[in-house]
Amino acid sequence: MTHTCHNPNCGRPVPAHLVSHKSAWFALPKALRAAIWGNYRTGQEDDKQPTMTYLDALDACIAFWRDNKTQCRLDSKPTPRQRIHAIADRR
Repeated sequence: MTHTCHNPNCGRPVPAHLVSHKSAWFALPKALRAAIWGNYRTGQEDDKQPTMTYLDALDACIAFWRDNKTQCRLDSKPTPRQRIHAIADRR
């Protein structure tokens, strides 16, 4: 099961148990990440019943991403071929 990344600057799908892609998640201040984890309830992505405190923390994350224009990068590492082409393109 997937849903759309909560980063308003993204729009790509992520697994239902994740808030965002890895790059956007680690762009958040540690306090916001802790607020999400501290208010997460196991199974809320299945029953669609998150707590209001979780939703408040999520709203703060969304505001941070919007205010800072945080973009999600592809979370997969580039292949060796992609790295070689990237180097060649810079020349």
